[in-house]
Amino acid sequence: MAKNVGSAPEVPATEVRNRAYDEMASVLGLQAGTTDPNRVYRWVNRSAVKTARARMKGYSVVKKGEVETLVDVESGPDDSLIAGDLVLMSVEKDVFLARKKREVELAIARTQQAGDDTLQKGKKLGIRTIRETSDD
Repeated sequence: MAKNVGSAPEVPATEVRNRAYDEMASVLGLQAGTTDPNRVYRWVNRSAVKTARARMKGYSVVKKGEVETLVDVESGPDDSLIAGDLVLMSVEKDVFLARKKREVELAIARTQQAGDDTLQKGKKLGIRTIRETSDD
């Protein structure tokens, strides 16, 4: 049986947001506090196709000296930060959030369309839906 250890202490929202961002930086192998809070960082495979896709999404290569890393990195010929077969890239947070919002909206629209299509097929087959049976 689990013991009741009480509730967790309240943490102000700004501390939660900063802590989450700092934890994200450390997960990426970046020193917390050295990253730009207005940018989103990620390691991208160095292949030409993967970096081109990232650039199309607004990402740019992070240069040596822009952030401090917690992992061993090499400096590429263009001063990019390289760890194995990965290169560190970043994008403006506003661009990232706008793209994520569009992706969610598109997923919802696709799901709604699939649901509507299924309802129409059911009606053609004479199948009653929950909506129709709840009105009875």
